[in-house]
Amino acid sequence: MPLLALLTIALQDAPAPASTALRVDGWVFMILSVSFVTLLVGWCFYKVLTTPEQKS
Repeated sequence: MPLLALLTIALQDAPAPASTALRVDGWVFMILSVSFVTLLVGWCFYKVLTTPEQKS
């Protein structure tokens, strides 16, 4: 059976989600997580781009 047919059957049999809206605690967790990762990436770029070249 082709993969597309299997996916179609699986999606038809899947129950509908209760709600697609994100609750307040979900928004807070998502914003904090994305902010932390963004700050961490920014700090890493800063450290790599500002570290002086070592002479051996």
